[in-house]
Amino acid sequence: MRRKRFWSGLALALLVVLTAGAPAVPAQSASTLVVGLVAEPVALDPAQVTDLNSNRVGRRVVETLVAFADESTQIVPGLAESWTISKDGLTYTRGSPSTTAPRSTPRR
Repeated sequence: MRRKRFWSGLALALLVVLTAGAPAVPAQSASTLVVGLVAEPVALDPAQVTDLNSNRVGRRVVETLVAFADESTQIVPGLAESWTISKDGLTYTRGSPSTTAPRSTPRR
């Protein structure tokens, strides 16, 4: 009985010691994206991504025209609602996008 009480007290003391120095997590606004990673992303430009951590962040920031179905290599619509493939299989023409992105600066 004493041995069980000793180990319970030791476990409780260890838990208190380990959590006492843990920093408090500040509250985040609803518009803040928090992603737990094992390392810093190398790049946030989708065209320059070569590592897993950058890919994990990038997939949450940008939307693609098409995507892969879960657990599959089947291509499914993303922003592109539809597309047609030419007879030779070299040209893909997308249909109307489901959303439009505003341009920040006019093109000249």
